Amino acid sequence: DMQSTYIVEGGMPRLEMFWLDGSVEGALAPLDLRVTGQGEATQTDLGLVALHVAGRIDTASAHADAFDVQLAGGHIRGVMAWDQVANGLQVHADIDSLGLGQLTAGQLSGAVAGRVELGGTLDSLDVVTDLHAPSIAGIAVDDVDLSLQAHLQGNQLTVQSHSDHMG
Repeated sequence: DMQSTYIVEGGMPRLEMFWLDGSVEGALAPLDLRVTGQGEATQTDLGLVALHVAGRIDTASAHADAFDVQLAGGHIRGVMAWDQVANGLQVHADIDSLGLGQLTAGQLSGAVAGRVELGGTLDSLDVVTDLHAPSIAGIAVDDVDLSLQAHLQGNQLTVQSHSDHMG
């Protein structure tokens, strides 16, 4: 069995300050590790960016049993699994109140929520999104609502959008 803890601190262009703290516990033979990580940075456009993740790694797979990324005033929370044998990736993420002003350098304002799912191989990902913004300023004279569903499968992208304000 092994146990290690890592702490990194510093700064970079567009990052006022960042720190990362990670922990790894488990066995190397056979590979069976439990990992945790957390960190924060202040980015000039996005503001506070924070990460918390807990997962496990074994000889055939890696799992983020839970992750939470805080940015643009909101959160992206979910789970992730990668299978080495099948070269497969599965990600399920819920998006809560991401600030469009921070994500679009002030071109839009409002918040977006929804979910994103990725699945398939690294060579051919299937991506499904279901996003909603109840009030966006910057698209039209008045604030508008917008719902967007998109599905990317291979090279084929299908997008449906709806707005009660715009139709």
